[in-house]
Amino acid sequence: MTGSDFDAAAYFAEHPDLLYNAKALRNPERYYETKGKKLGHDRPKFNKRAKEVGRDYLAANPDLVEQLGTSPYKAIRHYLKHGLAEGRSLSSGIAMSSAHDGMHTRDSLHLAHECCTGDSLLPIA
Repeated sequence: MTGSDFDAAAYFAEHPDLLYNAKALRNPERYYETKGKKLGHDRPKFNKRAKEVGRDYLAANPDLVEQLGTSPYKAIRHYLKHGLAEGRSLSSGIAMSSAHDGMHTRDSLHLAHECCTGDSLLPIA
C-alpha cells in the first residue's frame, strides 16, 4: 500500500478514454496530477467510494442497521467478514454474478477499508 487515497479504478471509470492512454495507465495518479487537474477532473478518493458502498450495503440490508448503526465502515467490515459468504447484496443494484466478481469486489473493498480506517482485514501471512 502506497499511503495514497487516490482511487485509480474510479478515475478510469469516470474517464474511460484514459484506458487508451499509456501514461495514464502507467501511473494514473501522476497523470491526474500533471494533466487531469488542468482538464478539470475531480480527484477520486477511496474513502468516498467506501462510504458510498457502505451506505448502499446498509440500504440493501436494513436488518443490519440496528446491529451496525449507520457507519459505512462497519458495514464494509460486516460485508467482508460475513455478508459475502451469506450471499448478501452490496446494494439493490449490485448482484454478484460469479465467484470471480465476488473476489474482485472483496479485494477492492479490503483495500478501500484499509485505506480509510488504517485497519487491515486481511490475514497476515
